[in-house]
Amino acid sequence: MSAVPDANLAAPTPSSQPESSALPVAAPPQPAWEAVPSDAAGGYVASCRTEIFAPLDLVWRVMAVELAAYPEWCSFIRRIEPVHEGAAAKQPQQQPRALEVGALLKLELAWNKGDKPFDGAERVVRLSPPVPASAPDEARTALFCYDYAGLPSRLGLIRAHRAQQLKQAAEPGTPVQYETFVHFTSLMARFAGVQRVTAGLQRQAAELKQRCEALAAQQEQQQGLAEASNADQPAA
Repeated sequence: MSAVPDANLAAPTPSSQPESSALPVAAPPQPAWEAVPSDAAGGYVASCRTEIFAPLDLVWRVMAVELAAYPEWCSFIRRIEPVHEGAAAKQPQQQPRALEVGALLKLELAWNKGDKPFDGAERVVRLSPPVPASAPDEARTALFCYDYAGLPSRLGLIRAHRAQQLKQAAEPGTPVQYETFVHFTSLMARFAGVQRVTAGLQRQAAELKQRCEALAAQQEQQQGLAEASNADQPAA
């Protein structure tokens, strides 16, 4: 599957003015959400969802920003490393480069403790970080998508597209709705092991929930201590 940008510029609309005065018309951004494929889409789908009682920005940070920390909370990922290719790889950098569409994620995985690790590869095809709401009652969303990039995919035997997406209503205290799916297509899709993959998604979702809710509790505790300390300070 090809990368899909979250926003783009449409071709200039016809105009009676000279060509130099015609301005590009901005297309509306795509919503940061992908519907779980239905049976009509073909292929095989593994999916799960859960609620995470934490701020959406915190969940996004754990899920799509702090990739090096995955082994601290995800029990079957030993290592995950974004690899930037082409011109982006040649640019000098003073700090780790932010994840971007087109980056290759190299992984080392082991499904169970004691298993021999194996390598995996995924290509980032869509990133929609959370943005401020445009209205007080507007829900916020975020989306992280990638395609399987291992040898079977390169040979056209099996293709897999995964989405991890977040949504949080504007009302204070509402949880983040976390939903994820993997859509398998191509010749060998029926052998993907949907039940096993579903179990893996459920396991990762539970571990993501645990990690984010623990961090949110720490933040609340630190904020409470800071507020108490400020209240104890004598007035100037």
